[in-house]
Amino acid sequence: MAREKFEEALKKLEDILRKMEEGDMT
Repeated sequence: MAREKFEEALKKLEDILRKMEEGDMT
């Protein structure tokens, strides 16, 4: 379903933001 894909993308986005905050991505 579209909702499941949306939640999956949201989790990926949160993971990327977390990595950026930790300074892993420069």
